[in-house]
Amino acid sequence: MPLRIESDQTTANWRVIALHGLGSDRYDLFGLLTELDGEIERVSIEAPWPYLQGFAWFDIEWTDAGIRFDPAQVKESAELLQRSIDGLPPVEHTVLMGFSQGGMMALQELLSRPQKYAGAMILSSRWPEPDHLPSYVPPVLVQHGRYDEVIPVSEGQRIRDELRAIGDTVVLREYPMGHAVSPDSFDDMQSWMRNLIATTEP
Repeated sequence: MPLRIESDQTTANWRVIALHGLGSDRYDLFGLLTELDGEIERVSIEAPWPYLQGFAWFDIEWTDAGIRFDPAQVKESAELLQRSIDGLPPVEHTVLMGFSQGGMMALQELLSRPQKYAGAMILSSRWPEPDHLPSYVPPVLVQHGRYDEVIPVSEGQRIRDELRAIGDTVVLREYPMGHAVSPDSFDDMQSWMRNLIATTEP
């Protein structure tokens, strides 16, 4: 099952791959990508499973004990995502970006193949409970709203803490917002990307 991809097909040394949240589609974050400055290729990948009016990386069940999901479905989505990313034309530097459920998938992919990526931006997400942890992670920007009603800010703090146990290039930014992207958080994304490019390229 090939995943659907939206791309501006720009020829550049840098690529940002966006993974959307639950019930959305590949066009959702693509609009955000187009606002990013710089010579970058912008790619947005759509999740495989239909969900309401959009798509999901995995189905979830809301219970009194918290959110439940099927690990086998997460694994299948992760494999589909890897094949889709590997099918893209080669590029020198790749950055992952994921919102909410897409952030979990981005983290899962980053942790499984950290050497493949120059960095990641994880927005309003939670720790994916990976089977194994690498000995290295590239720079990661974690963003979370203090008033997030879907995924509490403590989850963003946990992502920071778990990643800092592996490497020290992890930054958490908290904002006075809910489960969203704000003008301030987007400005920080811009600054983080500019700095990453400036400090990576000779």
